[in-house]
Amino acid sequence: MRYAELAIHAPVLQTFHYHVPPELDGRLQPGHLVRVGFGTAMQPGIILGFTASSPFQTRPILELLDPQPVLTTMQLALGQWLSATTLTPPGDCLWLMLPPGFTGRSSRRVVLLAAAAAPQDSTEAAILALLHDQSPRLQKHLEQAIGSKALKQPLERLAQRGIVALESILTPP
Repeated sequence: MRYAELAIHAPVLQTFHYHVPPELDGRLQPGHLVRVGFGTAMQPGIILGFTASSPFQTRPILELLDPQPVLTTMQLALGQWLSATTLTPPGDCLWLMLPPGFTGRSSRRVVLLAAAAAPQDSTEAAILALLHDQSPRLQKHLEQAIGSKALKQPLERLAQRGIVALESILTPP
């Protein structure tokens, strides 16, 4: 099992270890923005690096928020240096390098994987028809086109059957 060291955007002078779940293994790299459980809340965190073991009991990384890293290795090094020299929390130093509002909203992109799949109900049929016309699409665009906000469960069922892939992406600030 791999472990990731993360900087959380919280007023703490340390980093935290989380384990990488199997569905995210191989997809994460330093600089990626992820969502984790932090105390009783959900917080975004930036991956600083990876280790093969952790001295602590860890919780899993819950979600990759954007497929592209939000910070480069040079920005990560600069943020860690700034944190060490000014005794400022590492998360605060790294968040200075992100545009304002960058982590505020996320969306899901829906990608059609199996064009010849059979839908199980009318909602799935409508989703697949729209994806046949244009794939990938944002979930909110599918909701607008179908006229329903109740697409989460049908999309999850399609994803479980391998018909679509659901990717989290950050909306531009």
